[in-house]
Amino acid sequence: MKDARFSEKQVLNKLPASRLIYGFLLCTALTPASAFAQQASSNDEAQVQDIVVTAQRRSENLQNVPIAVTAITSERMATQGITGTLALTAIAPSLQINQTSNFGSIYLRGVGSNLADPTSEPSVATYIDGVYISSPQGNFFSFNNIERIEVLKGPQGTLFGRNATGGVIQIVTRDPSHTPSADFSVGYGNYNTISGSFYGTTGLTKTLAVDFAAIYQNQLDGFGRNITLNKDIFRSDNVGFRSKLLWTPADGTKIVLSGDYSRSYNNDSYQYGPGVISPAYGRELYAGPYNSTGNLLTSVNTKSWGGSLRVEQDLGSVKLTSITSRRQLRSNFVLDSDQGPLTIGGSEYFSYARNWSQEFQLSNQNKGNFDWVVGLYYFDNAGGYRPWHSIGGGFFWNAEQTTKAWAGYGQATLRLDSGTSITGGLRWTTEDQAMRSINLTTPANAASFSTNHKKLTWRIAIDQKLTDGVMVYASYNRGFKSGGYNLLDTASLNKVPALQNIPSYNPEVVDAYEVGLKSYLFDRRVRFNLAGFYYNYKDIQLQKTVLVGNLILNAANARIKGVEAELEAAVTHGFTLRAGASVLDTEYRDFLSAPAVTMNGVGSTINASGNDLVAAPKFTGNIGGEYRFELGENAITASVNAVYNDGFFWHPDNRLRQPSYTLLNSTITWDLVGGKYQVRVWGKNLTNARYFRSEAEVQGRGDWTLQAPPRTYGITLLAHLK
Repeated sequence: MKDARFSEKQVLNKLPASRLIYGFLLCTALTPASAFAQQASSNDEAQVQDIVVTAQRRSENLQNVPIAVTAITSERMATQGITGTLALTAIAPSLQINQTSNFGSIYLRGVGSNLADPTSEPSVATYIDGVYISSPQGNFFSFNNIERIEVLKGPQGTLFGRNATGGVIQIVTRDPSHTPSADFSVGYGNYNTISGSFYGTTGLTKTLAVDFAAIYQNQLDGFGRNITLNKDIFRSDNVGFRSKLLWTPADGTKIVLSGDYSRSYNNDSYQYGPGVISPAYGRELYAGPYNSTGNLLTSVNTKSWGGSLRVEQDLGSVKLTSITSRRQLRSNFVLDSDQGPLTIGGSEYFSYARNWSQEFQLSNQNKGNFDWVVGLYYFDNAGGYRPWHSIGGGFFWNAEQTTKAWAGYGQATLRLDSGTSITGGLRWTTEDQAMRSINLTTPANAASFSTNHKKLTWRIAIDQKLTDGVMVYASYNRGFKSGGYNLLDTASLNKVPALQNIPSYNPEVVDAYEVGLKSYLFDRRVRFNLAGFYYNYKDIQLQKTVLVGNLILNAANARIKGVEAELEAAVTHGFTLRAGASVLDTEYRDFLSAPAVTMNGVGSTINASGNDLVAAPKFTGNIGGEYRFELGENAITASVNAVYNDGFFWHPDNRLRQPSYTLLNSTITWDLVGGKYQVRVWGKNLTNARYFRSEAEVQGRGDWTLQAPPRTYGITLLAHLK
């Protein structure tokens, strides 16, 4: 029986994709065009600004890259109030970011993963300054020193080949400057939230410069209450530091040493949904939005730190780049697995991940008709649980997976005089994986396994410049995400030495076909990009939630097809309009034994062939704008952004559904003394829409929900000193 909360009809689901796209084009392209015609005589300087990206491992204009990319600069992030990874869904069509208590799951165009183990690398890879962030517990960030963020859509199997079957989120931070400057901010918001940040940079010598960034946020009052323990829940407390040292000892040499540390805490709690009868208690435990009834305070405390060394050396016609990194993460996760007032079940997970990587790139620098880049990559990772123990059941468990991966890659682009460019790339990956575990209460139940994965991935693309501002392209990409081991598969591991089931899952592969348009229109007053795509998705890695945690299995195959569009329009010198839309059509194929769980926790398997993929809304869209007007030396900038999500399913059985929702966010910034000081008033989810960060069908327990934040608002004071 379906939960009544999820039975409302979705009107947009019944509309053909062609009508949605047609309506989007009418609303966001044709309407601004009339405004441009009226404003042409008085606003000739109004044009959209170029954005430089490194989606192909070299600096290029966004419009010249034959890849669907959403890019956002630091200025736009500040204006729109985007302060962390979760907020990127407001500006990137087809990007879906969900968050459980202790890890994040990112999806692009229906490809992603909700895998929780510290060694379960995401299908949408995150990079910071070229350094891969492997753990799903460590891929969410707050920002105060960002130069830009790039969201690369589709498999990036050549240049970003480490498990990027869905795409890449690439975060580029500022480099230190020899010119001294400092940025400060302090803020206060509802729920007694205090925040502050600092960024400063200066030169030390003629060849040395340094910077330092710090960010702090503490929400003292929770969104909800644990009524059993009489404590606030949905609280958070976060702090982070990042620093760079830039050394340029000679012309053509650039060395950047980076270090960072962050700590995050939250006590966000799952709760039973209304109408769910707990198998452990035989009654409903729903206590209202954001409230919980558990006798254990669910909490997550995560610390991560690391460093990197980037060396760029000009060798004449070529450039050599070396990126060396070392990263570590520690997380403590306490979960009340019965969510009730008695000590029936609970677990405490001590997880860790540590890795180091080395990458060498060699690329041409001469501007000509042939560009190329080749590289070597090594990745050494270890992670697991040490120890994990069941609070109610009384057993302890250690488990660890190690990975050693090697890859060689190359990509080249040939430009013809006709305006045609042809791109080809290959990447060969091989990796050795090993897993070992031991039940500390029954030492005889120890196990170890090892395996090897090899794969060739590629990219083929052709693009054609129709005019100076219009380009069309077509591409075929293959992406590969490695397999791994279920570190919490106690059911299989307790059968040692019989080993009737090896707790492993297989790699997944995506073959992606894409056509696209990139264009400047109306004398560069409009940037309009359009992409259509078709994916063949094989051996999909999916999560199954059971009493002890999350297990990973492989689905059969799926197909994904869709269209997405993005528009930015400089309507006048002070008014900018932005919009985006995505239409997805997804379907599992030959998924004959999909896990299914009733709302009260009874597990079974079903034929899910024909069902929608998880976290794949049929339609998402955003529209917003900013208007700036001068007041003498001062100025006011108002920004409004609306995001619509048509809803999606959380599991392959397509029972639990996130209903459609709309988020409205806004900021008003008052620049004082020529921008030296600012007062910013902001609000998020102003309509107080109710939606979820996660919903789980837990076998043996029932439906759990984790709500997303309600309406939040506040004021921030900023100073920019030079």
